[in-house]
Amino acid sequence: MKTDLTESVQIDGALGEGGGQVLRTSLALSMMTGRAVELVNIRAGRKKPGLMRQHLACVRAAQQVCDAKVTGDELGSAQLTFEPGPVSPGDYRFRVGLAGSTSLVLQTVFPALANCHEHSRIQVEGGTHNPLAPCTDFLQKVYAPAVARFGMHLSVECDRYGFAPAGGGLIIAEISPLTELKGVQWIDRLGKPHVRASVLISQLDSLIASREAKVIARRMNLDIEDVEIVQAESSGPGNCVILSAEYENCFELVSEPGRLGTKAERVARAATNKLRAFFGSPAPIGEHLADQLMLPAALAAASGDASQLQVYRWTAHCQTHQSVLEAFLPIRFETQTSEKAVLVTVVPT
Repeated sequence: MKTDLTESVQIDGALGEGGGQVLRTSLALSMMTGRAVELVNIRAGRKKPGLMRQHLACVRAAQQVCDAKVTGDELGSAQLTFEPGPVSPGDYRFRVGLAGSTSLVLQTVFPALANCHEHSRIQVEGGTHNPLAPCTDFLQKVYAPAVARFGMHLSVECDRYGFAPAGGGLIIAEISPLTELKGVQWIDRLGKPHVRASVLISQLDSLIASREAKVIARRMNLDIEDVEIVQAESSGPGNCVILSAEYENCFELVSEPGRLGTKAERVARAATNKLRAFFGSPAPIGEHLADQLMLPAALAAASGDASQLQVYRWTAHCQTHQSVLEAFLPIRFETQTSEKAVLVTVVPT
């Protein structure tokens, strides 16, 4: 997908939440449109502003995929220029470092590689089940089927788990060429949920997983035998609760990594609270997937095909993302908020 716009874009990294999503979306859109981007005030809204190792991994992955000319790509930098070249499909391996999110690196380069006419294979080393980032299970079961509705095709395998702080995980993604970029109408949630639950545990007392499983079973009305406990092989200790709900036409998955000093019961309650909150909305799209579908919806709208999506929540993160997308592309987001959902329409301007 290419727009007719060729001028460079300046993006203020202090937009909205002022986090890393501004950078990642800007890189993805720069590669997709061929437009150079200059980012200033990068991550100005964070306690430690500027580029961290996780963000540099995204920059360098994007640079490698399109042979971009880059300045400002160093730790702590608050300014970056990115001039993309042609995107080259192929076999790539990226290392995030320690437990930096493998998912966020993959999502940075995926749209551009999906837009190529040849297959790509991506390996990313780092964290697979991180706080504040989609886990590999989410990519497999929620994100990949959802972006396929727009014509973008991705499969993801978790070859090795990676938990904070040790990392060392590995995901392998297969990206197929774009069939036809198209808008999506996804309004209603159909059927009753089929709930699944699992607890990942690595190099920790198995009693932690058992305690979490008991809370999950009680709060989600499951038999204790229905909560799968997975002994995960990883480079360091780790724990993560994963819950999912499958409907006739949608799939939601939430995760809650264990943290040092946080009781197992609290981890499990946090995960169940997330999924129970989703049950209270009629929307087929959860709050995190809503944010992640904005880019394919915007690209489709820029090609002339509108989308209409009903989402559980339209967060500050979504609003920040919206500002970046509208700065790059000739599109507009319109939202209509009801008591339990938000109807989002993405149209060309």
